[in-house]
Amino acid sequence: MNYKPFLLLYCLLVSIQSIQAQNTSFTKAPLKEVLFVLEQNFEVKFTFAEADVLDKKVTISIGDSDLTTILKQLNSQTKLQFKTITDRYISILSSIEEITVCGLITAKNSTMPLTGASIITTLKTTGTITDKNGYFDLKNIPKNDILTISFIGYHAIEIAAVELQKEPCATFALLIESTNLSEVIIENYLTSGMQKQADGSELIKPNVLGILPGLTEPDVLQSVQLLPGIQSPNETASGLHIRGGTPDQNLILFDGIRMYNSAHFFGMVSAINPYFTKNIKVFRSGVNAKYGNHIAGVIDISSDTEVPEKVSVGLGTNLIHADAFVKVPISDKVAIIASGRRSFSELFPTITFNQLADKVFQNTVISEENQEETTTNALQNFNEFFYTDINAKLLIVPNEKDRFSISYLHNRNKLEYVIEESSIDQIEYFLQFFNNGLSGNWQHIWNENLSQETQAYYSVFDFKYNSKEEQNNSETQTFDKTNNIKEFQLQSTFNLKYNTKTHYNFGYEFTRNSIAFNLKGVDVDDTFEFGENNNNTTHTLFGEYIYRNSSKTSLNLGLRGNYYSLFQSVFISPRIYFQTQIIPNVWGKASGEIKQQNVSQFIELETDEFGLENQVWALANNDDIPILKSNQFSIGLLYKKKGWIVDIDAYRKEINGLTSLSRGFLVQDDDEFSEGKSTSYGLDILFKKRWKHYSAWASYSFGKTTFIFDELNNGQAFDGNYDIRHQVQLTNNLLLGNFNMSLGWNIRTGIPYTKPIGINQQEDIINYEPINAERLPIYHRLDFSTTYKFKFASKIGLNGLIGFSLLNVYNRTNTLQRSARIRYNDDDTSSLLKTSTASLGITPNIVFRIQF
Repeated sequence: MNYKPFLLLYCLLVSIQSIQAQNTSFTKAPLKEVLFVLEQNFEVKFTFAEADVLDKKVTISIGDSDLTTILKQLNSQTKLQFKTITDRYISILSSIEEITVCGLITAKNSTMPLTGASIITTLKTTGTITDKNGYFDLKNIPKNDILTISFIGYHAIEIAAVELQKEPCATFALLIESTNLSEVIIENYLTSGMQKQADGSELIKPNVLGILPGLTEPDVLQSVQLLPGIQSPNETASGLHIRGGTPDQNLILFDGIRMYNSAHFFGMVSAINPYFTKNIKVFRSGVNAKYGNHIAGVIDISSDTEVPEKVSVGLGTNLIHADAFVKVPISDKVAIIASGRRSFSELFPTITFNQLADKVFQNTVISEENQEETTTNALQNFNEFFYTDINAKLLIVPNEKDRFSISYLHNRNKLEYVIEESSIDQIEYFLQFFNNGLSGNWQHIWNENLSQETQAYYSVFDFKYNSKEEQNNSETQTFDKTNNIKEFQLQSTFNLKYNTKTHYNFGYEFTRNSIAFNLKGVDVDDTFEFGENNNNTTHTLFGEYIYRNSSKTSLNLGLRGNYYSLFQSVFISPRIYFQTQIIPNVWGKASGEIKQQNVSQFIELETDEFGLENQVWALANNDDIPILKSNQFSIGLLYKKKGWIVDIDAYRKEINGLTSLSRGFLVQDDDEFSEGKSTSYGLDILFKKRWKHYSAWASYSFGKTTFIFDELNNGQAFDGNYDIRHQVQLTNNLLLGNFNMSLGWNIRTGIPYTKPIGINQQEDIINYEPINAERLPIYHRLDFSTTYKFKFASKIGLNGLIGFSLLNVYNRTNTLQRSARIRYNDDDTSSLLKTSTASLGITPNIVFRIQF
């Protein structure tokens, strides 16, 4: 398919929107409309009395003028005074009118008044504190002043003075700040609901996340792939490669529970319900000291922490699954929230399911044993195939100093497939894996300077695979594989506030791992079995120094000390993240970290013919599975002004403790074992511009990962299996009333592969060229999505959403992987079978949701 028209349309859309936005002009326009545009372009907030701006009209051209010049022009036309209060707030005054304000300050979810809370005015730089009843009043305050209300241990709030000019006095409830929160450096980092934090992380809020290309719903793991430096070479949600790392080297937490399975449908759909999720915190580098046992990135997912004020319910469906959630306040101190999703492919396979299935099951026995049929028809042989996930949480806030929660996590995938070769001969395949977890969390404020958070979780991962071949109703061959993980962790963290700029975090962590895997095969001539079962206890002490000077300078300096019982050794893990403003609107940043990981995956080749899920989780030991160790350093610049964002990061990472078995390299001898290391370095660049209803961003990532193994490739360095040298992503978002549209194009270089050159008939193995010496063709794909929000019944708060998405708009066939294996023919000869894994074809999806 010719995709050039789509690219021309893409470029034209960017050009038109850019020209229109850069030459914004107004003729006798309402002042309020102009102020809205200025807020978007310059990331400021105007405070004013509605009556002061109601009848004001202005004629002005924004163009490339700076904010100071524009405010002077507005002043000359309206005679209003524009006074800058902070970097973000600008007050509009019509006169020096002064008012009297008052208020009552309490703790959230409690009637207890906060005695001694501070109330500070910005314009007049005066203030007061609340009395024993939580009451305060201030006289002769400028009408358009801003008041900051704060109390140690609680989140401060800013309120316009006019909102406090009420009778009776208004009540304001402050939210407990039980843990140190990172300040926001950039709002709307890529889109709405995505923030750049002062500790170097990105915070994503699914409930307000703007639309993204190809997604009608805020898929948790698909969303993070738009961040520079995070890639999924195999087009899955869970196959996240973060700056040279592999998916098993990432730490994924849900309400504190470590997830060993984070996806459904063999990686195509996140196993995390976005409608149960409140925040997603993503670290690409410079990870906080409280996170351990990983050497790549961190994705920390959390659900609601506040007791809702009223019952809310949401229902939705797309073309592969249906879901529902409910939030029920039992009282003002107790609530239950729950959600569930389930696929419905066994009822009726939709076009979306069939497209996903064609990609997932290609080159497996499911498709190869039905070569005369399409994969879609072959799927009719499923006895059972589905996925499901359930989440639940109990919230208890008994008083202003304590907060309790209990969270439950369950996700499950199941497949049963039968191949009937004749009326009496058949092969049965069974595959099931699930991840269950339970966590408890207690947050307590000891005093105005010290708080504590204690959490514990128990996570269980269970994988079972079985194949059984029957002839003449008699079992002739079976194969079984199991992989089990049981993990318990207890962590307690203290947060000490030395002053308004300096915090200390320190704590203890206890982790107990039990991991087992077993492979067993039985046929008429032979039987084999092997496996391993290991346990490890880890004791960890960690501490962190945190410094925040508004948005000017931030520093996180952390240290972890881990003791692994299996190795009877201590491993030290220092981390640092530093960011400071160099000149106005420009920040410099740097990070460094040394980390270890004792749980990872390796490739087993016994189920390679089946073609699905041939990786096994294992615990590092003193024999053939070493502890993974990494060090990573990064340096960069951040620019933010007038709706522009430029973010640049250069990094270098080295990983030791890798094995040829864990990476699955194609070598002449499948049993050959070698230990080695990898080195990755790269550059991530993001450009983004936001206008009133339109935003566009472009990102470029350069990355190079090389491996060195003494016993492989003659000891010479070679490219990593998933080395993506160059990647460019171009994205456009447009908001028109209740319509939201997104168009994104992704282009990258192909990954390396090892080219087969023939069969060594004597040893019955495949001969290859040097490892990963060839590369696949360039990959590119265009995705589109749109949503429309509407109201069913505004009186009862019934809202709806309908959306449409199209993945791979111009139906590009990309090659994701190439491999080979020996095919044994009926005449006792063998031949070389070369296979290619193709990308997802053009794939539509539709979503419909209601919420009340």
